[in-house]
Amino acid sequence: MSIGFAEISTAEAESKETLRKILNALGNRQSFKMEAGAGSGKTHSLIDTLQHILQNRYKFLPRDGQRVACITYTNVARQEIVRRTDGSPHILAETIHGFLWEVISPHRKAILEEIPSLTGWAKYLEEVTSLTGYSVSYDLGFRRVNEQNVSLHHEDIPALAIRLFSNKKFRNLVCDQFPIILVDEYQDTPAGLAEAFLGERNSKSTQVTYGFFGDHWQQIYDKTCGSIDDLPLEHIDKRANWRSSEAVVRFLNKMRPELPQAPVSNAKSGSVTIYHTNNWSGPRGTHSKKNQIPDSAIRETLRWVTERTQSKNLDPEFSQHPKTLMLTHSSIAAELGFEGINRCFGRNEDFVRKNDEIVAFLLDVVEPCCDYFNVKQYGPMFDLLKRSRPRLRNRSDKTAWTDLFHSVNEARTTGSVGDVLDILLQQEYFSYPKRSCAGSKGGSSLYEKLTKGKSSANLDD
Repeated sequence: MSIGFAEISTAEAESKETLRKILNALGNRQSFKMEAGAGSGKTHSLIDTLQHILQNRYKFLPRDGQRVACITYTNVARQEIVRRTDGSPHILAETIHGFLWEVISPHRKAILEEIPSLTGWAKYLEEVTSLTGYSVSYDLGFRRVNEQNVSLHHEDIPALAIRLFSNKKFRNLVCDQFPIILVDEYQDTPAGLAEAFLGERNSKSTQVTYGFFGDHWQQIYDKTCGSIDDLPLEHIDKRANWRSSEAVVRFLNKMRPELPQAPVSNAKSGSVTIYHTNNWSGPRGTHSKKNQIPDSAIRETLRWVTERTQSKNLDPEFSQHPKTLMLTHSSIAAELGFEGINRCFGRNEDFVRKNDEIVAFLLDVVEPCCDYFNVKQYGPMFDLLKRSRPRLRNRSDKTAWTDLFHSVNEARTTGSVGDVLDILLQQEYFSYPKRSCAGSKGGSSLYEKLTKGKSSANLDD
């Protein structure tokens, strides 16, 4: 099947038509899904939609205190949306876990009733006869039950939300706060959550208008919703490509004829060259890397291809800023100096999605705390550590905290992950995931695996 650009005009025209369809769906209170391939300007459409809602706020948010929710999957994306909407108080831009916790946290009793039936909680509740009267927290993302508090894991949040959203009264309460909810990168929404959002089909209860923005071809994680084609949504395709040359867009259209894209009106002609390793005569990998060529050969081949392409390409921008897409987590880890990190985990998801408590703690707590410390923003730092600002009664107290973070900074920039963990295990100023660090009977802890051999890979890379 041949896809000609004449059939789909230009990226500029296609983007305008896509926005028209989105705004029409919003005006009709019709939930929709916008499918947008790589380079289509998906985030731009999302921002345009938010700007339209703000410009017509009294139509879309008629009650005092109502906001439009915009769900993202990274803090970087959340911050970008906040920046591009000027930090509007009428928009709640949050990560998926942040938003779900926002809406479910007021319902402590319902959460406590569901916890015993959640996966992974049995061993934590062995000595607990009842959770009645317990408080519920979600701070560092680790499962804990102590005294009168239950602390939730990252995976518990979507699981609880799915159960609460199955209740019509709960959905109506959410609608009162957020009449419109936009979901960025919808394809990575936890499985079952989109269905729970929408509730029963043909329900006559008050309904949130949902907008799902994404591309199911870019689904990254397992156990996520994927294409959500069978849900009662208006399907809107964005057939634009703002990023690539005409040759690349033609190539992409042959790969994906069901979602053809148009290049921008002034796109460069470009070229496409394909190299393959079918005739590689050297050794190939086994087990999880079955038939793959060695990482060293991949790096050498990539260097050769880059140099060859640069020498034949007259575009100075390419010569100065070549871009490389790597498809596997192991390849990316090797390139960044973390070769072999996947062998420390049972599943890639444990470190890629921060399912492991140590990984989550290092990335969500230690790293941003060090960033705050380096710019002397101590308030946010102590907020992340989930403790009040410490009493610095004398110079030695202040020196102790300063020395601790200087040590962590030194380890994370010049040492290894194991060096950072050693420091964290020896300090007593804030808590850390002791269960994961201590390990279990009959098996090595992740701490032991990460510190074995003292890998030189550092966190700042």
